[in-house]
Amino acid sequence: MKVTQELIEQTLSRFAVLFPVPEHSKTPELASVWYGLFNDMGVEIFSAACRDCAMELKSFPLPADVQRFAGTYQVASMIRTKRTQPAEAQAE
Repeated sequence: MKVTQELIEQTLSRFAVLFPVPEHSKTPELASVWYGLFNDMGVEIFSAACRDCAMELKSFPLPADVQRFAGTYQVASMIRTKRTQPAEAQAE
């Protein structure tokens, strides 16, 4: 399942509770911008990366922060997918 606009809005609301929202980010377009960047990412990876941002960062996350934390989960997901593929599919 891919990231939805609703998930982005919920995530940004949670971040706003945890961190002061920068003035330049207080726009109605913020959720749309984030959705445009993350709409092709899996929900599990996005949620895990956002959880890491909430636990590790000291200021409102930038999309680059989420992408950086997502990298670890994306690699792990690719490895799991490769391990579960039949041997014939891996040989191609």
